Amino acid sequence: MLGRLPEASDRDFLASIKFFSCDICSKRYTSQLDKDIHVSRAHCTVNETRNNVYDFEESSDGEEEGMNNTRETVETYNWQYFGDTGEDVEREESDDEEDNEEDGSDVSQDPEKRKSKREWIVEETTIARFLHECLQRPVPCCRDRCVTKFSPEIIKVCRHDLWDRRGEVQRGQFILDSLKSADRRGDGQATISHFNCQGYRVCPTAWYLLYGISRSSYYMYVDKFKSGQVTAHHNSIGMLRRSAAYWLAHAWLRQFGEGFGDKMPDNIAIHLPSSMTKDGVFEKYIEKMAETKQKTVAKSTFLTMWREEMPGLKIPKTSRFNKCDVCHDLRKAVREATTADLRASIKADLDLHWEQQKQERQVYWGKVASSLSEPMSKLSIIIDGMDQTKTSLPHFMQTTKESEKWKMKMHVTGVLVHTIGVGYAFIDNLRWPHDSNLTCTVLLATLRKVATKYNNRLPDTLFLQMDNCWRECKNRFVFAFLGYLVLRNVFREVQVGYLLVGHTHEDVDQFFSQVAYRLGKEDATTVEELAKTIEACFPNVQAEELDAIFDVKEYLGDVSNNLEQHSCPHAFRFRKGPNNELVFEYKDYGIDDVWKLPHQDEVRLVESLPPAGSRPSLVKPRIERLELDQFETGVSALFRTGKLTCMQKGSLDSYIAKQAMSLEVQDRRERHILNALWPEMDMQAWAAERPMPAPVFTQEERKRIANLYTSFNKHKKTSEPKLKKKRKIRK
Repeated sequence: MLGRLPEASDRDFLASIKFFSCDICSKRYTSQLDKDIHVSRAHCTVNETRNNVYDFEESSDGEEEGMNNTRETVETYNWQYFGDTGEDVEREESDDEEDNEEDGSDVSQDPEKRKSKREWIVEETTIARFLHECLQRPVPCCRDRCVTKFSPEIIKVCRHDLWDRRGEVQRGQFILDSLKSADRRGDGQATISHFNCQGYRVCPTAWYLLYGISRSSYYMYVDKFKSGQVTAHHNSIGMLRRSAAYWLAHAWLRQFGEGFGDKMPDNIAIHLPSSMTKDGVFEKYIEKMAETKQKTVAKSTFLTMWREEMPGLKIPKTSRFNKCDVCHDLRKAVREATTADLRASIKADLDLHWEQQKQERQVYWGKVASSLSEPMSKLSIIIDGMDQTKTSLPHFMQTTKESEKWKMKMHVTGVLVHTIGVGYAFIDNLRWPHDSNLTCTVLLATLRKVATKYNNRLPDTLFLQMDNCWRECKNRFVFAFLGYLVLRNVFREVQVGYLLVGHTHEDVDQFFSQVAYRLGKEDATTVEELAKTIEACFPNVQAEELDAIFDVKEYLGDVSNNLEQHSCPHAFRFRKGPNNELVFEYKDYGIDDVWKLPHQDEVRLVESLPPAGSRPSLVKPRIERLELDQFETGVSALFRTGKLTCMQKGSLDSYIAKQAMSLEVQDRRERHILNALWPEMDMQAWAAERPMPAPVFTQEERKRIANLYTSFNKHKKTSEPKLKKKRKIRK
C-alpha cells in the first residue's frame, strides 16, 4: 500500500504561513525580501512570461470564497528555499548590483531567456514560483491540495528524475511506465485516480505538476496508453525529412534522365548512354548547381537517392540496341588518352554530343507541345515496332520447354497520336515483309481513325516521328508516300523527324515496356487475348489485326525518282511549291534553323500523281513463312498437356485455318478489300475541308450572356443599333 499524506486541514497547514502582499498589484510573497525585490524592480507593472507555464484546474466561485476566508487566518511561514537565508540573498543581490555597475550592463536583462527548458524546469526560482502559484489557488490540483504538501527539495528531486533523462523518447517512456504502474486493472482502460510520488499517493494533476509536465503532454500520453501503446517513440518516427537541396537534386536527376536517357521497350527503365558514369553525372550536377549558386548534397546522398528513388534510371555496360558510333569512338578515345589535357578535351566533345542529342529530343517534344496547343492545325504522330520475341503466340507467363517449342511470331506496330491522346497497335505475323509497305499501310490506317475524331477531317500539318531503320522508315518509298499525301492536299505540310542513332527510344518504347510488363504477369494464347492485353495497358489504346497491306512501292514506283545520301539528315519537310510541285527539303539535325534543298533539286521526288482513280494493289501473303503445320502440331501438344483450354485451342485452330486461306481469299476478293481499306473518298474529303476550331461559346451560352446584360443593366440599354432621321434646321 502506498503511504498517505499527513492528514492536516488546509487551515492548519496555512496557519503556519505568513504572506506579504504588494500594495500595487496585491500579489503575495512568502518573504519580505521577495516583496521588496518585486517592488524595486517594478515587476507588478509588467507580465512575467514564465509564471503561467503550468496548466491548473479551474475552480468554482464557492471554492474561491472559501479560500479567501482561509487567507485571513494565515499568520506565519518559515520556509527558507534550499537553505538560503535572507542575508545570503541580500548579499548576492548587492554583489550583482556592484558587478552590473562595473560592467555597465543592463540590469533588466532577463537571463532566463538564455536557459534551456530543462535548466529552467529544475531551477530553484522556478520551483519557488510554482509553489507560490499553487498556494494562491484554492484548488491547485484537487481538494486534498496534494501539490502543496511537498517541499521544494522533493519537487527538485522529482524533476531531476524526469528531466535528467536524455531525449523526448526516454522522458515519454518514463510517463508511460508511470501510467502502467498506476493502472489498477492492467488493461489500460481504467481511469487513473492516483500516482505514487516519492512514496505518497497524489492525484494525477499533482503528479504531472510536480514533475514539470504540461497538461497537454500528460493527456497526450494518457491517450497513447489507452490506445495500447507501451513504448514511447519520437513523434516524427517513420517520416524522413529531406532538405530543399535533396529535392532539388532529385528533380535535376529526373530531368537529366528524361533528357539524356532512352526509354526501354521491354521493361520500365531509362538507360543513359553507356559512356556515362555515375561519378560523371554527379560532377555535372555539381557544375549545374554552381552556375546558380544552389546548395548541393553530398556524393553519398546523391548516389543513395539515385539507387532508392530512381532504380529505373540505369547506365548499362553496353547498349542493348543500335550503338551510337560517336559515343563509342569518344569513349574509346577517353580510355586511350595519354594526357590529362587530351582526356579533358575528349570529354568536352562527349559532353557536347550528349547535349546535342538532348536538344534533338527537345525538338521532338516541342513539336508534340505545338500540336497540343494547336490541335486543329497540327497533328503529331510517332510510329515504331515492338520486339517480336515478347509477343509470340501462344504466350505463357510461366514457360516450359514444351510451351516454347512451337510458336508463331507476331509483330506489333505501335502508334501514338499525341494531339488527341490515343494510341493504336496493329498486329501482324510474318506473312508479309516488314518494309515501307507496312509503314505506309499503318500510317494510312491511323489517319482514317484520327479523321473520325475531327468529323472526317484532318489538320493541315503533320509531324511524323519514326525510327532510323532504312528498311521500314527511312527510304524513298516512305518519302514518296508522304509527298503523295501533300500533292493530294491531304496535308499542306509534312515534317519527318529522326533522333540520333543509338538515342532513338522515346515514349512509344515506353508504351511497349508497359505491354511487355503486363505480358510478364498474364497469359496471352490467342490474337484476341493479345489485343486485350495491349488495350489493358493504357485507357486510350485500340488494338487490331492487319488483314492486308498495300503495295505502295509498286503504286508510286513509276511516278517517283530515286533518292540517295538521305541516311545522314535527321529532319525532312514536304510541301507544295508556287507551281503546285512537290518541294522536298532537309536539315542535318532538327536543331538547325535553315531548311536546305537537296542537290539537283530540279528533279522532283514525286513527279506527278498516279492516274486518277487508280489504287495500289495488295501485297501477296507468303504463307510458307508461317510454318502452319508445325504450329498446329505444337497447339495440339499443348492442348493434350493441359496448357490450352478447349476455347483457346478452338480460337487458334480458326486462326490457323484463316491464315492458310488468306492468299486464296485475297486473290478472290481483292477488289472488295481495296474498296474497304483504301480511303479514296476520305482523302478527297480531307483535301476539301480542314477542321474548324470549336467555338468559344455555344449558342445557348451566348443567349445567357445577352440575358446577363439585359438583367443587370441599370440603364436598360439595348445592343440593337437604331437609325433615326436627322431633323433639318430651318434658316
